[in-house]
Amino acid sequence: MVVFFHYAHRGALDGWSPAANPSGLADFARYGYLGVHLFFIISGFVIFLSVRNATVRDFFASRVSRLYPAYWVAVPLTWALVNFFDLPDLQVSWWEMLVNLTMVPHWFGVPYVDGAYWSLGVELQFYILVGVALKFDLDRRAEWFLAGWLLLAFANGVRPMYPVEFWLAANWAPLFTLGALAYRIKSHGVSAWRVILMACAYLLALWYGIKPLLFIKPGQELHQNPWVVAALLSLFAIIFVAIAFGRIRMKRHAVFYWAGLLTYPVYLLHEYIGYGFLSLLHQKSLGFVPSVLLVFAGVVLASWAVNRWAEKPLAPRLRQALGAKPFGRIRTAG
Repeated sequence: MVVFFHYAHRGALDGWSPAANPSGLADFARYGYLGVHLFFIISGFVIFLSVRNATVRDFFASRVSRLYPAYWVAVPLTWALVNFFDLPDLQVSWWEMLVNLTMVPHWFGVPYVDGAYWSLGVELQFYILVGVALKFDLDRRAEWFLAGWLLLAFANGVRPMYPVEFWLAANWAPLFTLGALAYRIKSHGVSAWRVILMACAYLLALWYGIKPLLFIKPGQELHQNPWVVAALLSLFAIIFVAIAFGRIRMKRHAVFYWAGLLTYPVYLLHEYIGYGFLSLLHQKSLGFVPSVLLVFAGVVLASWAVNRWAEKPLAPRLRQALGAKPFGRIRTAG
C-alpha cells in the first residue's frame, strides 16, 4: 500500500518523480498511506505477543536486533543514491545522515534521510513506552497502561499538545492500542473492559484519521475522501476484531514467511531510491507501469540481499552483544 502510494501518487504530487503520472491509478494510490496505520495496528498486536515472559533487556535486544541491521544499511545507501541521482530537494548533509543512524533524528531537529522513516521513529517511541511498562509488570497492568495512553490520546485529540505528540506518540496511540487489545482478547479472553477499550481505540483512531481532512486550510487541496478513509480504517478494525475472536487464522506458508522477512527492508529502500530510478527510466522514455514494476522488482531483490547479508548475520550478534537470552527463549515478531 505504501509503495503504491509513493510511486503512483506522492511522487508526482510533490514533484519528486516525473515518471509518476498514472492517471486513474492515483485515485486508488492516494489512500495507500493508510498502510502505515495498518502497520501500527499490527505492531501493537505482535509487540504484546513478543513481550510474553520477556525481561526489559530481552525486549530491548529483540527490537534493536530486528530494526537496526537493515536500517544501518539503508540509511547510507539511500543517502548515497539520492546524491548520485542529484535530487536536491531530497538531499541531507553527511552529518545529518550520521544522526539518522540513531533512528530518531527528529529528536535532534534533523531531517530524515528518507521521508518514509518518520514512522520508524514513532515505532521506536512505542517500544520505549512498552519497555517502561514492562518494568512495572506489563502483563498484569496492560489494560491500565493502554487506558492511560488512550486517555492521553483523547485529551490530545480535543486540544493538540505538541510535546505529548512528539514524545509519547499520542496521536498514534489508538492504532497501537487497537492491535494490543486484539491480542489481549485473543490470548487472555473477552472482558467488558477490553471490549470497551477496543471500541474507544477504534473511535479515536477514526477521529485522528479523518480530522486532517475535515479541517483543511483555505486554499489547501483535499486529496482523500474522509468517508473512504473512515471505511478503510473500519475495515482494519473489523479484521482485528475477527482475529481477536478467532475468526481469522492464517496457516503457515512460504509466501507469508518471505513477506515477513522482506517487507521491512522493502519499506526502508523503496521511496527515495525508487524516485531516483523512476526518474531515470522516465528519461529513457519507459512507460509508467513498466517503470514501477521494474523498480519494485529491483527493490525486492535489494531487500533480499539486505536480509541475506545484513539482517541474518548481524541480528544474532547484536542480540548477543546486548546480553539477551538466546534466541528462541523469547518469541519475537514484527
